[in-house]
Amino acid sequence: MEKLHLQSSLLIEIADRRVDLFEFLGEFLGGAGANDDEGTSSFCEQIVRPYLREYQKLAQTIAERLRKTSSQKSSMKPASKMFYSLEVFISHSSDDRDLAEALVGLLRSALNLNPNSIRCTSVPGYKLPLGADTDEKIRSEILDSRVLIGLLTPTSLKSSYVLFELGARWGKNLFIGPLLAKGAQAGFLRGPITGFNALQAHNERDMHQFLEDVAKQMGSAVNNPAVYSNDLKAFVSQAGSDSTSQPPNNAQTLPAPAAPDSLPKLSRHTVILIKLLGQHLNGQLSSNLSNFFKGLGPVRLRSLVDDAAKLGLITESIVDSREGLTRFQLTAPGREILTKILDGKSDHQDSK
Repeated sequence: MEKLHLQSSLLIEIADRRVDLFEFLGEFLGGAGANDDEGTSSFCEQIVRPYLREYQKLAQTIAERLRKTSSQKSSMKPASKMFYSLEVFISHSSDDRDLAEALVGLLRSALNLNPNSIRCTSVPGYKLPLGADTDEKIRSEILDSRVLIGLLTPTSLKSSYVLFELGARWGKNLFIGPLLAKGAQAGFLRGPITGFNALQAHNERDMHQFLEDVAKQMGSAVNNPAVYSNDLKAFVSQAGSDSTSQPPNNAQTLPAPAAPDSLPKLSRHTVILIKLLGQHLNGQLSSNLSNFFKGLGPVRLRSLVDDAAKLGLITESIVDSREGLTRFQLTAPGREILTKILDGKSDHQDSK
């Protein structure tokens, strides 16, 4: 390296004309042939070419080191290059607290997770810190956890919080592990989560795959099944209870099929809403409803759709959490009432 430095300094001096080339050749060759081709040739052979060889070796060494460094970086797992405040965030309904608590126990025994690395807001020991801004803290943690597990039950699929948590992760293209429990089926999923491959929480084989996939996402390994078998059986047992065969609505359903003489009295706007939704097989977006009911204003429109949802006539599902878009669709009772309206058999009020 020192030799290369001296050669570089000499060539720079000559190039900047701080050293006269012909004077140097005279000194270099002992005063003989300083101005002829022999002197120039000798200078190239003994100064320039050795310099180029040394420079080429140095360049190759640097290139090789850069190649090795780049190869090492590319072989690193994505998870090892990012810091997460949490390993696992469990999105669930507070009504499913016992099931969520069983899932926490299973994750800890199967994956050796530290309790401080898990957030499960309804389970003691895993709740939000005292005094935390609930919405802000949850919004932050659902995006800053390595794994988000969606505990999907007929109850949690009615929860706007659960749907927004899943939608936020989906919008950022972050890992989501959906688990279907308590009778929930893949057909229950709506909006962005429709395409997720969800596993059955009451199926032990599915749960073994679930644990393997979560461990892989975290760059860890699953313990020997003998270590967590009791926790697995307890969770699977709870996950299979309280099954239901009907997809959930985001509101109460009518207690019985409506008969012509027992249909609820509907406002003029509710009738218009039902007719509008009935003409669109894929439902109607919230933005479209706002345009159609401009005279009502956002507050009265919200009240209108909430009242229709409470009667079990429509459902609401998230389409794009980032844009605040939701989709409204008629339920089976809603479609039945639509038929009665079109047949002229449904009574309605003319109130605004």
